[in-house]
Amino acid sequence: NAGNKDVSAERLFTAPCSSRSEYKDANGKRYLSAAILYTPTEPGRCLMFTKFQAHTRKAVQGAGKAKVTAGDRWRGILESPARAAFQWYMEFVAKDPELVRVGLQHGVYGAGAYTLGDQDIQAMHGVEVAMETAERDWKKSYYLPTPSDAGVAGFRTWMDEHAGGGVRWADGVRDDESKMKPIAQRLERYERHTRHCRYCKAALRELGVLEERLVDFSNAMLAAGLVFGLGGAVVGQEGPAVVSLCLAGLAVNATESVRDMQHGMKTSVPRRGDPIPKLW
Repeated sequence: NAGNKDVSAERLFTAPCSSRSEYKDANGKRYLSAAILYTPTEPGRCLMFTKFQAHTRKAVQGAGKAKVTAGDRWRGILESPARAAFQWYMEFVAKDPELVRVGLQHGVYGAGAYTLGDQDIQAMHGVEVAMETAERDWKKSYYLPTPSDAGVAGFRTWMDEHAGGGVRWADGVRDDESKMKPIAQRLERYERHTRHCRYCKAALRELGVLEERLVDFSNAMLAAGLVFGLGGAVVGQEGPAVVSLCLAGLAVNATESVRDMQHGMKTSVPRRGDPIPKLW
């Protein structure tokens, strides 16, 4: 993208399922190091272990910066008290604040890593489906107009020469007849990461507890608003009712934000509107 278009990379493939990439900027200085281990676990699913080391601040997340509008800045100012209250709660009220802190960094504040994975999954899925549709040798059906072709071709050549052209599964395990997967299955996050990460599971659990407390608080404020409203109508004092209803509304908004956070730790499919996520 525009943020790293001058970056070049060298990739070392170690058969059968390990690669290391070294990225350098236009001046030849180290930009990013990536070590990845792929482990097929079952047909249609591959476990990936990654380690990234950024050598410059610009390389963090490797995807440039999103455009920030004036509306985004105003929204950030207006939402800053709510964010401060949320961070205070997770730091001082949560059961396991140390676990939760890392889990939120994974699934909420650092969601860009998910977007990077989603982008790769969508691209690789498209290639698999295109090759399957062609129904011919991969050398004739695969094409990606970038230098990464060399790495993919090297891997597939190794598979042809030393692994019979593909992964051999245990006896009794059958591969899928088709590589076509629905978008919800391709972009789920819970089985992909959250379920296996004790930090994210702790954060997800605390978000669920917070959601329940916010719902209870909102209901209590609505009930109080009704009582204060009826009483205020008699004595001519509506202030307490207005305050109660305002607090109930704030709690409802906070509940929706917490639900969005939980949803984002389970899937990349948007919770509202078009189910196609926005990628880089």
